[in-house]
Amino acid sequence: MKYIKGFLSWISIIQVLVSILFTVICFLLVPRIFGYKIAYFSDVDYDFEAINAVTGIISGVVLPILLVFLSAYIANIFEKKKQVIGDLNIATIEHVEKIKEDILKTIDQKPQVIDGGFFTAEEEIKNRKFKEKAYKFVCTSMIVNTHSVAEHLGVSDNEAFLILNELLRVDGTISCGGRASIDNIDNVVWMKKRN
Repeated sequence: MKYIKGFLSWISIIQVLVSILFTVICFLLVPRIFGYKIAYFSDVDYDFEAINAVTGIISGVVLPILLVFLSAYIANIFEKKKQVIGDLNIATIEHVEKIKEDILKTIDQKPQVIDGGFFTAEEEIKNRKFKEKAYKFVCTSMIVNTHSVAEHLGVSDNEAFLILNELLRVDGTISCGGRASIDNIDNVVWMKKRN
């Protein structure tokens, strides 16, 4: 955006310079086309009163008219820039409102945990309670098999194995004897991890 603003200011400067150049061309080249030439002769007597009259007319009449048009032109440029800035501000406000609505819609939806799958908050709390209950049971029983933990939690052997496996591999709070795999559920034993 910074570069665009700089570019637009250069365009404005170029437009003013072109206007000045056009004015110079009108006052120097057009008279030359019609046969008037600027000639410097040393033996010519210059009538300074005539020169003063011409410059007085130019500075008193032509220059103020040009300045009025130039100031109106520059004011028009500033007005256009104000309009562009206003349009951009309105677009920004609309965009912020759209983002705000999207965020509010997202907040109103049920929260989901995306950690190994889609779990709602209630399922995550239920899973955490099962893990705590299984950990306490393993700690109080010293050595326990998967089926005993499943009976204590009131879940199937596979679900109990998944909970115990998470306590083993993720939390690191228990250890196991035997190969901890789904096909070896009946042979693996669980115990509290020694520090």
